[in-house]
Amino acid sequence: MAFVFFNRYIDLSDAIEDGDAASIENTDFEDTVIPIDFALPEKQCLTEDQIEKVRDWVLALSMDQEVDPSMAVDSGGAGPDLKEAGLTNESDADFCVVSNYPVVRAPVQCSSCSALADQEQWNKYVIAFKACPRCNAAQAPIY
Repeated sequence: MAFVFFNRYIDLSDAIEDGDAASIENTDFEDTVIPIDFALPEKQCLTEDQIEKVRDWVLALSMDQEVDPSMAVDSGGAGPDLKEAGLTNESDADFCVVSNYPVVRAPVQCSSCSALADQEQWNKYVIAFKACPRCNAAQAPIY
């Protein structure tokens, strides 16, 4: 995933330099909530040296046959395939308070603030921290 996002950053950086967003490739972000129609910033947010480090990293990984240059997809069997990191084409999707992924299986809620979570993610979190990640109220796993 880092490769996809850093490659996107390089595309955006080049477009900022050129002053033209027409060259930005958007196919990796179709069916996601990542915007593809937006105004380009007027200036870079990183220095030239930082941008070159990102560019070199992306180039090095693009030569690595082990790297999958696409968005990972979660095919959990409980609904449509969802691109990772909370990206979905469902505008009304509910997102897990722990992982920020869409909750498509076994939803649970915090007994104090009603924050929604995927049961597996919730249980891992509260076993470790004994509290809700949103309101910090004491919580226990939900089975």
